[in-house]
Amino acid sequence: MRTRYFLIIPLLFLFSSLSFGQSKIFFDYSAAAFRGGEGKNIVEFYYAIYQKFLIYSSSEGSYSAAAKLNIYIIDKAANKVLFTNSYKIPSIVTDTANLKTKLIGQINYEMKYGDYKIIMAGSDFDNPSNKDSVEFDLKVENFNDGVQISDVELSTAITKSSDTKNLFYKNTLEVLPNPGGLYGTNVSDLYYYCELYNLSADKISEEFVLRKRILNTNNEELYSSEKKIKRGAESRVDFGMIKIDTLNTGSYILEISVIDAAKNVNVSRSGRFFLYTTSGDNLSSNTGQDEYVKSEYSIMTEKEIDELYQKMLYIKTDQEKEVYENMKTLDEKRKFMFAFWKKKDNLPGTPQNEFKIAFFKRMAEANRQFKEDFREGWKTDRGRIYVLYGVPDEINHYPFEKDIKSYDEWKFDALQGGVYAIFVEKSIGTGEYVLVTSNIRGEFVNPDWKKELKRFETNYDPDIKIK
Repeated sequence: MRTRYFLIIPLLFLFSSLSFGQSKIFFDYSAAAFRGGEGKNIVEFYYAIYQKFLIYSSSEGSYSAAAKLNIYIIDKAANKVLFTNSYKIPSIVTDTANLKTKLIGQINYEMKYGDYKIIMAGSDFDNPSNKDSVEFDLKVENFNDGVQISDVELSTAITKSSDTKNLFYKNTLEVLPNPGGLYGTNVSDLYYYCELYNLSADKISEEFVLRKRILNTNNEELYSSEKKIKRGAESRVDFGMIKIDTLNTGSYILEISVIDAAKNVNVSRSGRFFLYTTSGDNLSSNTGQDEYVKSEYSIMTEKEIDELYQKMLYIKTDQEKEVYENMKTLDEKRKFMFAFWKKKDNLPGTPQNEFKIAFFKRMAEANRQFKEDFREGWKTDRGRIYVLYGVPDEINHYPFEKDIKSYDEWKFDALQGGVYAIFVEKSIGTGEYVLVTSNIRGEFVNPDWKKELKRFETNYDPDIKIK
C-alpha cells in the first residue's frame, strides 16, 4: 500500500535552477487565517512573482507579460483535492531594462476549520515550463474558544486607509503583505499585523500585557518589547514595526503574545521571516577590496564566520575546505567567505545574491520539515537532498506493512533527465529516515536496497508463542 502525498506539475525551486544554470521564475508565498463566522475562517493567500523572470513582448510603446497562479487546496484527512483555481496576473511596463519590482497580490478564501495541504504554483503565462511551486500545511483553527490571536501577517508597509476597495485593506489599514517573509533587500523594517479575539471580561483582566519578541532558530531571544493594554472591545487589531537592520543574514521568528497572569492567560502566535544582508553583494565600481570592506563579512565575528562555514557543507569543494581550515586569521576567513558567495552569485546583474537567498531559505525549510531528535533538519538525509536539489516533483509514502518498514520515494522529473531517491525509516515510529539508494549523480546506489525494508530478523522458532 502507498499513500501519494502530492502529484503536481514538475517543479524546482530557484536554488535548483541557479545550481544548474537554468532560468526559472522566482515565486514567494505565505498565508494567514483570520476569524470568520459559522465554522469558517477567512484565509488570505499572498503571492509575489518577480517581473524579471517573465518574458515581455512590446506593444504600442509598452511591454506586456503575464504570470499564472494555480492554487490547490487539499483535505489532509481525506487526502482529497477540495478546490483548485487558476489566475492570470498581467504585468505592463514601459521599460524592461531594469525590472526590480514584484507582482504582489492577495486572494481570500472562506475555509472550514480543519487541516489542509496547500499547493501554490506560479509560472510565466506564455512559457509554462518556466515555473516554481510551493507546498505547505495549513491549519484553520477555531478562534472562538478562549483568548485567541489570529495568524501573524508579515508586511513591508502598513498605512491608514479609507479605501475599502483596496486589495490590501482591512480594519482602516492598508497592509502590504510580504509573501515569503524575505527582508533586507532595501526592506529593513519588519511590519506585522494580527487580530486579538475573545477579550471579554470573563476571559481577560481589565489590563493585560501584549508582548512581541524576535527569536533565532535556537529560540534565543534577540529582541523583546511589552506594552500594557486596557481591555475594550471584544476584539482588537495589533500592528507595528520593528527595526531589524542590526540582525545578520538568517531565519528568525516573530512572536506575538497576550499575557494575563490573573486570568492564567498566555497565548502566543508566531511568524517566520528571513533576513538577507545585501551589503556584501551590491555591485560596485570600486576595487574588490572596497567591496569587501563594505560587506557584511568584514565585520562578522569568528563564531559567526565558522557557523556560516558549517552551513556550506554541501556546496563547498574539498579544495575550499582545505584552504579554509588552514587559515590562521579571522581576516583571512572573512575574505574567503566574501569571495565564496560572490563566486556563487549566478545573477550578478541584480543587487541581491539570489543563490544565497534561496540556499538559506531552503535550509530553513529543511529545518522545519525534517528535524530528527536532536539533529537539525538540514543535517538529515532528507534535508540534505532537499537543500541540494529542491522540492521533489512527486513524493510517494509507503507505510509499514507486516515485516516491511516505512519508506519514502522522492522523484525529480527535471533533474538529470529524471531521478529518484529512496529513504527508509530506521526504526518504526521514530520518523528518522536514511537514504538507502538514489540514481542522482554522485549519490549512493544500492541495487539491493529493498533488503533494508525488513523490520524483523528472519529466524523463526515455532515453539515461541506470541501473547
